[in-house]
Amino acid sequence: MNLLLQKTNRLIQDESGVWIPEGRISACSEEKDPHLIRIRNILENSKDLTSHSIELERKYADWDFDSEFHLSPRRGNPLRGINLSGVKKALEIGCECGSITRYLGELNIRVDAVEPSMEKGKLARIRCRDIEGVEIICAGITDLIFPEKRYDAVFLIGILDQIKIHAPSVTETREAVISILSRVSQTLKDDGVLLVAAGNRMGLKYWLGASETQYETPYTGLYGYGKTDGPRTYDKKEWENIFAKTNFKEYR
Repeated sequence: MNLLLQKTNRLIQDESGVWIPEGRISACSEEKDPHLIRIRNILENSKDLTSHSIELERKYADWDFDSEFHLSPRRGNPLRGINLSGVKKALEIGCECGSITRYLGELNIRVDAVEPSMEKGKLARIRCRDIEGVEIICAGITDLIFPEKRYDAVFLIGILDQIKIHAPSVTETREAVISILSRVSQTLKDDGVLLVAAGNRMGLKYWLGASETQYETPYTGLYGYGKTDGPRTYDKKEWENIFAKTNFKEYR
C-alpha cells in the first residue's frame, strides 16, 4: 500500500477495500439506488473490467444513460490522446464508479481516487479489483488534507460542473471551483500537471436547443443560468478568469 493521503489523514480501510476517514460510517443509503444496483450487478458478474471492455458495453441498454456513462469504453477517450508516460503517481478527484480510474491504473499509474459517494466508491473498488496501485478514498475534497508536492498529475474529469457535491460548504459555485483548484495545485510537484475535462456552456449543441444534462430547459447556460446556484459550466473566457485567481501559472 502506497497511499499518500494516509500521510496527512487518518484513514481506515473498510471491508470493501475502500478507505474512509476515521469515524465515518461506511453504510450508505445510495445502495438502494436502482441505477447503482444495476451497475454493481454488471460489474460483479463480468470478467472483462478493462477500460475497453466490450462485455460491459453489451450489458447495458441503449436507453440506460447512467450505466452507459459509467461503463462505456468511450469514457477513456478524453485521455487516450495524451502522453501520460511521465505520470507515476496521480490524484483523481471525483472518480465516481471508476471508469477513468481503471484507465489510469492500466497505464501502471498509482492512483489515489477520491469519491464523496460511498456506494460509487465501492463500485470503483470493484471495477479496479484486479489492479495493484489503485486506492479508493470515500471522502469529500474538503474533508482531506493533501500532502504538498507529491503527485505528478491531478485529474478532474467531468466534476467541476458538480463541484458543490465535493465542496458543499462553499456557497457560490465559481468560488468553489477556484477554491478546489487552488487546493489541488499545492499537492502537485513543481513539474506536475492538472488535467481538467469540463463542459462548455457555449457548446454548439446548446445553441441548437439541447438542454444541459442537469437542466430540462434549453439555452439555460447560454443565458448565464440566471439566479440558480445549481451545476454550471463555463466558456473559455470564464475559465481564463478562474485560473487567473488560482496558483496555476500556465494553462491552456
